[in-house]
Amino acid sequence: MNSRFLRRPAAAVALLLAVSGRAQGLGQASYVTTAAAGAGFVLVQGRDAASIWIDAADWPGAIRAAGDLRADVARVTTVTPALGHDAAHPGTRAVIIGTVGRSALVDRLAREGKIDVSGIRGRWESFLVQTLRDPLPGVSTALVIAGSDKRGTIFGIYDLSEQIGVSPWYWWDDVTPERKSALYVKPGRYQQGEPSVKYRGIFLNDEKPNLDFWVRAKFGEHPTPGGGQGTVANFNHLFYARIFELLLRLKANYLWPAMWNNAFAEDDPDNARLADEYGIVMGTSHQEPMLRAQKEWDRSLQRKYGNWNYNNTNQQPNQISMNKKISALMIIGSLVCSAGIAKAADAAELWTKNCVSCHAADGSGSTTMGKKYGVKDYRDAKVQADITDEKATQAITDGITEDGKTKMKPFKEKLTPEEIKSLVAYVRTLKK
Repeated sequence: MNSRFLRRPAAAVALLLAVSGRAQGLGQASYVTTAAAGAGFVLVQGRDAASIWIDAADWPGAIRAAGDLRADVARVTTVTPALGHDAAHPGTRAVIIGTVGRSALVDRLAREGKIDVSGIRGRWESFLVQTLRDPLPGVSTALVIAGSDKRGTIFGIYDLSEQIGVSPWYWWDDVTPERKSALYVKPGRYQQGEPSVKYRGIFLNDEKPNLDFWVRAKFGEHPTPGGGQGTVANFNHLFYARIFELLLRLKANYLWPAMWNNAFAEDDPDNARLADEYGIVMGTSHQEPMLRAQKEWDRSLQRKYGNWNYNNTNQQPNQISMNKKISALMIIGSLVCSAGIAKAADAAELWTKNCVSCHAADGSGSTTMGKKYGVKDYRDAKVQADITDEKATQAITDGITEDGKTKMKPFKEKLTPEEIKSLVAYVRTLKK
């Protein structure tokens, strides 16, 4: 029997339209071939693989996915590429990966006109893949994967993985890729724009008994928190890392976690941390408020305050406060996605989409536009102290005009008050 046979029951929880044995996504243009592609890019030939480069300052989730690409090339060819972060030495033949605004080499290539990122800059989850000849000193050929934001870069990476023959379901459904001795990328430029559905994901529903028992067998169990009887399945970060990776390989971004007898944030503190790092937006299902699981209340606070009731427990907000680090989409009511009643709070994505072109990803204002308009360095504690939340909110809402000239356009028609508030909060995190 296959030692990984027990993975299969859990794959059934991912209710996404996907064919587990198919490596290339439906409707995708094929840009990878096993035959030499003229002026294209040689990814692997014989025992020689192109190196992979990504900026150490890029999103941790993108850096992690670059490591997955390295492993995927080895799965297909048995050749493991070098993975590096030194911008001065990316390799003579290199896959250059980066997020616009967070990657020294991607930004340099855009600045020098080697790649055109205008079609993805500031967009939601967009990316381009492009072959280049002699793009940089010491680099003879390159394959550039440039993303508009964290998930845009990650999706671009996994798009290449799928093109070379690695199924998103390689782990969950034991899909072994076809062995290939050479991989080439056809010359040209391939771009994917914003998705038509902004949030796409899965709901782990009715996970007991099947998924619960599977998790106990694969990841163990632990005593019930709060001194309760028995044990609970260990829905820990090792389990969720597999779910997160599957979602991203399928170009999904959203998850309602297991809640039958578990609490996502409480069972393993690394669950929420990894969701943020991977780039997965979390929500909650059924009756659970503000990203907190019912079991968190049942295991401890219920003994002190009784059954949850907004009429008599709303004076305890700090005891069930939401994890500030996690991107969240709050769904009001039951199955109201189709009704469009949704509220999103992802300040980092808002910052990337609306502010990075002037203020830079780190808030330094070091971009060409930032220098032109003399924007302030938000990393400076003194600058932060001089700008109140009220002043920052007004500036984002109404824009900034000096001497009859617009220095910053107003965002009141583009962003909701809640999004503006989250942007102001994000600016505070840039202080060194």
